Amino acid sequence: MDNFNNLGSTQNMNERLNSEWIANIPATYSLFLDNAVNESTDDDLEQIVVNTKTVGTLGEVIAAPVSDQSTELNNFKTGTKTKSYNKYLNAITWHKKGLNPTYANFSSISNQALNKLLSQEDAEFISGKDSNGVMQNNGLFNSLDPDAVIETEATATPTTLGALYDELEGKLEDINKVCPGQKYVFTWGEFKKALRTFSDTNSEKTIQNIIETNIDGILFPKIITDITGGDTNAQSVGKGGYIIATPSALRMHYARFTQILQSGNNVEKMYLYLNLGYNSKSLELLAPYALYKKVYTA
Repeated sequence: MDNFNNLGSTQNMNERLNSEWIANIPATYSLFLDNAVNESTDDDLEQIVVNTKTVGTLGEVIAAPVSDQSTELNNFKTGTKTKSYNKYLNAITWHKKGLNPTYANFSSISNQALNKLLSQEDAEFISGKDSNGVMQNNGLFNSLDPDAVIETEATATPTTLGALYDELEGKLEDINKVCPGQKYVFTWGEFKKALRTFSDTNSEKTIQNIIETNIDGILFPKIITDITGGDTNAQSVGKGGYIIATPSALRMHYARFTQILQSGNNVEKMYLYLNLGYNSKSLELLAPYALYKKVYTA
């Protein structure tokens, strides 16, 4: 069994602990890695605000016929939108007295702590809120991005196959007119419960199975973290609802994912330590309706 004192440098120890860790949940944010931007710096402990600018089309964009007699072209105007990513580090430490620590014990504690931290990290990515419940960034469930669209309907959640199918198909058609691409659909509450019921016309398939099979470009990702991110705000959660996300039009800003930041053995004071942490994340919309949320309140 490896003795901690024989494992080499602290950097090698950190790398070994991180590389041998097997996450016990699939992180929801991993669905948005394709367009992700790494904002990491030499010191990710520093809290900074990263501003990005996107070009937005304003007014009408209509092309007119052009000939050799008439070469006058219509023009359209563009503007910019500034969006922010509040980058900060969440961290925690663990100390334990010991004279002759073994790697196996150290690794077991590390893995358990990393998994708990990953759950917190994923919930904060979804909610956009920090561990104190304060909104810090644009998340998947809560977003203040000007291109996000949030609708609240004071009606009961649809429950039949026909009503649920029409609701999602109609909304997808509307969104695809301005923001085309494959869609992820996330649900919660009574809307999620209705989709998970078995169809009256096919007792072997749920309503969600039927919708996913028959509507092109729609996928219900299997996630473990509560899609509300633990949000208890009645206005945000309602009785249930759904989110339609277009991953190709979403850009996640991040720095460090959940990891061991430092580890070691203080020989003089006879204790081991682990410092674990991750940086905040923000989900930037690259097009209107890239993130659409509907809440049912009745």
